[in-house]
Amino acid sequence: MDSTLVIIDKINSIYSSTLTHIEWMLGILMFIWTILIPFAYYFFQRRLFKLKVGEINATINERFDGITANINEKINTIKDALNQKFNDYKNTINEKLKKEITMVNTQSWVGIDLISGILEYENKNYKKAFNHYLNAGEGAIVCEDYQNLKITLHNLELVIDKLISQDLTDVKSLEINFNNFINSIKKLDDKNILVNEIEDIEINFNKIKTRTARE
Repeated sequence: MDSTLVIIDKINSIYSSTLTHIEWMLGILMFIWTILIPFAYYFFQRRLFKLKVGEINATINERFDGITANINEKINTIKDALNQKFNDYKNTINEKLKKEITMVNTQSWVGIDLISGILEYENKNYKKAFNHYLNAGEGAIVCEDYQNLKITLHNLELVIDKLISQDLTDVKSLEINFNNFINSIKKLDDKNILVNEIEDIEINFNKIKTRTARE
């Protein structure tokens, strides 16, 4: 009887110990299942979320940098084009201003030489008048001033009429200047506007050369 009780007591002790271990195991499993696993899952998801956010931010930054670089490149291209156009426009304006100033200055000298030629003609200094008219004519050619060029040719013809009757020792220099002047007029007068005036004045000047040659 006593031995039976001892056996039963041992069995109860083993059973109680086993139940206790099972309860501990179940408790540990419940802890792992209800706390550790959700926490690990949450931690993993949060870590994964940070990685994804980092990748997205890197992609956004890369695209933003690319867009910014492209915009800056286009802006610089536009700025360069605008600067080039501005410089071209400024250079064009400067060239036009220089040309206008040169034209005004040349036209002023045309008027001065015409007046000087008239004064010398009235004072019977025909050779000086001739040179002044040549200078006026050259200036009128530069300015493409046909009106003053016609006046110059007319006045030259009057002077040449006077020079025909004078004794000239330097006809050669007059001839060189005259021929240069006539050649310049012919280059300008591509529409033959002054063809008659040029022919008349060349005929008269040839009279000077013919008379001098005879002498």
